[in-house]
Amino acid sequence: MYNVEFGNNNSLVHNIVEAKALSYKLLDPESLKEIDKIGDRTKIELSVEMHLVWEDETFNTPNNNAIRFPIMVKYSNGWKIESFGTGP
Repeated sequence: MYNVEFGNNNSLVHNIVEAKALSYKLLDPESLKEIDKIGDRTKIELSVEMHLVWEDETFNTPNNNAIRFPIMVKYSNGWKIESFGTGP
């Protein structure tokens, strides 16, 4: 969700002070079921538990841990992030 009132706080680039992946799970983007291997898929979703610290304290969780859901798409030159969200 994007709120114009948030200004730079909408931006992962301008407002993230610290981010580190703690663990992840591969998910099938259609069923959202956990998968062990990517196989011949060209699109996957991940559930990433991460340590995430925002510049604006309002967005921080009590322990600075959060789960995010990037969607990755495979192109001829490798995998790229298509989207990065707070829910599957």
